[in-house]
Amino acid sequence: MSKRLNGTDTKDAEYPRDPFGWYVETAASVDQLADAIDFRDSLIWDPSCGSGNILDVFARRGHPTIGSDVIDRFKPGGHRFYRGSFLSCTKWPTMGERPLSIVCNPPYNEPAAGMAEAFIWRTLQLVPFYRAAFLVPLEFQCGQGRYEKFYAPKPAAGMRPSHVASLMERPSMPPGEMLSALGESCRKGGMADYCWIIYTAGGPYQTEHLFLRPTPEADLDLSARRKRADRNAGALPAIGTRTK
Repeated sequence: MSKRLNGTDTKDAEYPRDPFGWYVETAASVDQLADAIDFRDSLIWDPSCGSGNILDVFARRGHPTIGSDVIDRFKPGGHRFYRGSFLSCTKWPTMGERPLSIVCNPPYNEPAAGMAEAFIWRTLQLVPFYRAAFLVPLEFQCGQGRYEKFYAPKPAAGMRPSHVASLMERPSMPPGEMLSALGESCRKGGMADYCWIIYTAGGPYQTEHLFLRPTPEADLDLSARRKRADRNAGALPAIGTRTK
C-alpha cells in the first residue's frame, strides 16, 4: 500500500506508487465496517470508487449503490457511476426517501494527508449524509492541527466523529492497476495499521472507539503466512555460512 502522512512512508516497498493514489482495500475490511456500523437502508455512495470494491460489498448486503471518480474504471453492468471530482461536485446522489451514506477509501496521491482531509472536510461542510466513513491510516488521528480541525470538543469542521473503528488486521492494499492485472494473488501482508473514521448525522457525540476483529478467513490467512515465513526462515543459511 502506498499512503504517506506527515512525512511517514507506509508504503509496502514491493508495490509501485500509483500516480492517481488508487490503492484497493480488502473486501474483509469493508465487511468488518458494515458488521459493526448500522447504515440502515442507505444509498451508499463511494466518491473515490475505483473499480467499485466497496460498493460490491454493500450491494451484496442489499444496499443500492452509486460510485464516482475522476477516472472511469468500472466494468460494464456494475453499479451506477458518474465521472467527476468529489472536491468540485455540487450535487449529491439521491434515491427517493432513502438516507445517503458515504463510504470511501480516499485517494492517496501526494499530498496524501491533504487529500484525505479535503474529502472529510467537504463531506462535513456540504453533503447531507446519514453516515460517512473514511478508511485512513491510524496515524491520521494524530497532530495538533488535525485535532483542532476534526477532534476538539468544538472542531472547526463542525462535528466530531461518532466512531473510530480500528482494523485489528493490517489490510493489504496493492495499487489498483496491479490488482486488475494480477488479481488477488498480488496482495501481500499489510504493512500499516488502518481505521475507519465514521461521522453520523445529529450529535454532538463522544467518539466511540471500536476494535474490528479480523474475519475467520483473515485469521487463517495470517496463520498460513506466518507458517510460510517460519519455513522460509528455517531454510535460510546461518550467518557466516557459505552455500554452493
